[in-house]
Amino acid sequence: MPVHLKAIFGRLGLRRQSELAIIVARLDAILRRRREREGGTER
Repeated sequence: MPVHLKAIFGRLGLRRQSELAIIVARLDAILRRRREREGGTER
């Protein structure tokens, strides 16, 4: 595993890629809702 991924996993206390995928999906959903509330269309 590349060094930067080890750092991310260590910082977040993760052991599996699937755990990181769940966090990313949740964050994406939160940010999408925020953009929709604010009426933003930019990415």
